Amino acid sequence: MTPTPTLLGHNQGPPLGQGGGWALYCWKQAKARQKEKILPRIATRRARRAGDLGLPYAVFGGAIQDTGRWPDSLVFGLGGTLVRGMNGRVWFDRRGRPELLRPSLEKLERLRDCRLFLVGGHPLAAGEESLRPLLQRCAEEVAAALRGRLADWSLDFEEPEAWPGPGRPAGGALAALLQRHGLSPAQLIMVGDGSLERRRAAAVRLPGFVPAEAYFAGA
Repeated sequence: MTPTPTLLGHNQGPPLGQGGGWALYCWKQAKARQKEKILPRIATRRARRAGDLGLPYAVFGGAIQDTGRWPDSLVFGLGGTLVRGMNGRVWFDRRGRPELLRPSLEKLERLRDCRLFLVGGHPLAAGEESLRPLLQRCAEEVAAALRGRLADWSLDFEEPEAWPGPGRPAGGALAALLQRHGLSPAQLIMVGDGSLERRRAAAVRLPGFVPAEAYFAGA
């Protein structure tokens, strides 16, 4: 059978909305039994590793349950996450300078044994082309502030698409970043601000997304 856009990445499980019926009930029971099988020492290891990444245990454990792999990398948005802004957009002052969120960057410097990536930018409307060099410099400032902790970064000015069509890669710059480093989506959790970055995570089927305000709470 030739895959279609609606089937890509689908594990052919039961529908999770209305109409799941008996199949949905059995799936929920199997999932509950799977949770019960986690031994205390394994749960402790997972909790410790989630702490290394600064992640809630539920997000880390859920990613393992869904993919069978332990996430070992994080990808961050830019505007509203590491730089003052909202929904992926960066706010610049009158001199064209961004405000780096220093407490957030300091938290990243304390993380242990994980690769850090950055995907910033947003779809540009008419008249916004002048933002390209500003966002480029902004990402460079973030990379410099992290003093070599970033494994890689990229900007994306396109709308996130899971299936853009023949000849165009799904997931845009984030998918290209994964390919460049030989990473599986199962290895990454995304931290971002707003619907734009949620769509980026969904476009490449990352197993977890954490809102920036939750990830950096108390930072």
